[in-house]
Amino acid sequence: MSEPEEERFADLVRRQAPPARDPMFRIQVLERRENEQFRSRSYLYLAGAGAVLVLAAVAIFLRPDSLGDIGVLIAVAIAVAGCLFYGPALSRRLGDLRRQYLKI
Repeated sequence: MSEPEEERFADLVRRQAPPARDPMFRIQVLERRENEQFRSRSYLYLAGAGAVLVLAAVAIFLRPDSLGDIGVLIAVAIAVAGCLFYGPALSRRLGDLRRQYLKI
C-alpha cells in the first residue's frame, strides 16, 4: 500500500474508535452511588433507633415497675441493631477470608 492510503485508513480507524475513558466520570458515578448507599443506610439506622426508642417508651409505659426487664429488652434491641450494622461488613470479610484460604 502506498503512504496516503495508509494514512487515510488510519484516519478512518481513529474516527471509528471508541472515545477515551474519562476517569473523572467514573469517580463521579462511584461517588454518587456511595452517597445513595450511605443515605439509605442512614435512614435504616434512624428507623432502627426510632424503633428502639418507641419500644422502650411503650415498655416503660406498660410496666414502669420493672425497669430491669426493660433494660434487658433495650440491650437485646441494641445488640440486634449492632448485628444489622456490622452484619454486611462481617459477612463480606468472612467471604473474602474463605475465598483467600479455601481457594473457592
